[in-house]
Amino acid sequence: MKLDMNKSLRWMGVAVIVASGSLALVACGNNQADTPKPAAADGKPAAGQGGGQGGGQGGGQGGGQGVPVTTQVAKQQPFDVVLEAAGTVTPVSMVDIRPQMSGVIRQVHVKEGQMVKAGQLLFTLDTQLDQANVAKARAQLLKDQAALADAERQYKRAQDLVSQNFMSRGAADTAQANYESLQAVVNADLAALEAAKVPLSYGQVRAAVSGRLGGVPVFVGSVVKVNDTSLGTIVQTDPLDVAFSVPQDSLPALLARMRKAEMPQVQIALPQGDKAVTGKLSFVDNVVDAATGTVKVKARVSNADGLLWPGQFVRARLQTQHLDKAIVVPAQALVQNPRGTAVFVVNEGKAAIQPVKVLAVQADMAAVSGLEPGSKVVVDGRQNVRPNAPVSEVKPASDKPRAEKKS
Repeated sequence: MKLDMNKSLRWMGVAVIVASGSLALVACGNNQADTPKPAAADGKPAAGQGGGQGGGQGGGQGGGQGVPVTTQVAKQQPFDVVLEAAGTVTPVSMVDIRPQMSGVIRQVHVKEGQMVKAGQLLFTLDTQLDQANVAKARAQLLKDQAALADAERQYKRAQDLVSQNFMSRGAADTAQANYESLQAVVNADLAALEAAKVPLSYGQVRAAVSGRLGGVPVFVGSVVKVNDTSLGTIVQTDPLDVAFSVPQDSLPALLARMRKAEMPQVQIALPQGDKAVTGKLSFVDNVVDAATGTVKVKARVSNADGLLWPGQFVRARLQTQHLDKAIVVPAQALVQNPRGTAVFVVNEGKAAIQPVKVLAVQADMAAVSGLEPGSKVVVDGRQNVRPNAPVSEVKPASDKPRAEKKS
C-alpha cells in the first residue's frame, strides 16, 4: 500500500516538471516572434526598416533646391562720385591793424564790430611834431626857390652882357654854375618836403581792406608804439573761403576734371537748418599730408547775405567724378579673390562668377565695367555661393512685411 503511494507521488512530480518545461518553451517562442526580422538575401531592408529610413532621408533632401540668396539687377545710369567732408570757414584776408609811428591816439573814428571799407579813416594820432617838420621843409623850399629865381635872372643878364662884350665869358660861366646849383638845392628841398609828409600821413590809420572790424583795444589818449600795439583786426567777410581736405585717392579724378573744365562747384551746407550755398574750388594744395593721407583744398564762396561766419564749421560736398553711362551695382555684391574683383551672376538658377573692374564707389553703390546691364548679381548670401552651384532667390528681409507690435 505504501509502495503504491510512493509511485503515485513520483509520477505526479514528473508531470509537474514536464508542464513547467512546456510553459518555458511557449514563453521563449513568443520572445522570438517580437524580435526584428533579418534582411533578405538580396540586401533589401525589412519592411519596418525601409519605412523609417526612407521617410527620414526623403524629408532631409526634399527641403531645399539651392543656396538661398538675394539678388539685384545691375543698372546702367549716370553715376556721380560726391565727396562730403567737414570744412572750416576762413577769411580771404585778415589784416591786423598796427600803427606805423609811435604817438598818442587823438580820435577813434569807428566802433567795434563795424563794417568798414578800404581806405576808410579809423584812427587819428597826434602829429604836431610832424606837422612842424613839414612846415619847416616847406619854408626852406620857398627860400631856395627865391634864391633860384634870382640866380636865373643873374644868369640871363650875364648872357646878354657877354653877347655885347661887356662881361667876360668866365663871369658868365660862374653865373650859370650858381643857377644850376640852386636848381639842385630846390630839388633836394622838394624831396625833403615829401619825406616830412610821410610821418604825417602815418598819423591817419586807414583800413587796408573792406571787411568787419573786430574789437578795438585802444581809446582816445592811449599811447601806441610803432609796429607793436594792435589797434584791431579787419576780417574780409565777402567773399569767404571754406577749407577742407580730400583723400589722396580722389586727387587724380579731381585734377582731371579741373583740366577739362572750369573749377568744380562745391555745395556748402550750413549748420543752421537746411540752407546751403554754392561756391567754386579755388585752391588745391601742392603736398599730401603724410599723417592723414589727404590734400587740403579751398572753395571760394560769395557771402553777400552774411550766412557764413569766419571760423564756422560747415559740411562741404564736392563732386570729384562723373560717369555718364556706368553699370551700377551694390558695393556689397563685390567679391575679392586672388584674381581681382568679381561678382556672382545668377543665370538659370545657377551662380557664375564674373570679373569686373571697379570704376568708382559712392556710399553703398559701385560703378563697374565688365558687366552687362540687367544682370542679376548676388547681394546677400554670396559667402555660401560657389561657381556653377544652384541658388534659390529669396526676397530681402527688408521687403518682408513686418509683424505689427502688440501694444
